[in-house]
Amino acid sequence: MTFEHVFADLGGIPATRLTDAQGLAGVLVAAANAAGLNPAHPPIVKVGPRGIAAALVCHGGHVVLHGLPETGLCFVDVAGLAARCHSAAWM
Repeated sequence: MTFEHVFADLGGIPATRLTDAQGLAGVLVAAANAAGLNPAHPPIVKVGPRGIAAALVCHGGHVVLHGLPETGLCFVDVAGLAARCHSAAWM
């Protein structure tokens, strides 16, 4: 069994997008669906003193992001078992 893993650094994202907890939760679900992952629990989004963190734990993988609204940066991590994860859909 193999594991697919993609990490991206995204820039130029408006602060309003990176502070919208409901919108980020929707992005996590959409990314999981695109990767062929099935969520194990609803997304968790937390705002803290150093940005925003969001995670979606899936059966056989995860979708996680960390956003820095003041700089417009977002770091995204998508991982899953290769048998379930269709990397071509989200690369």
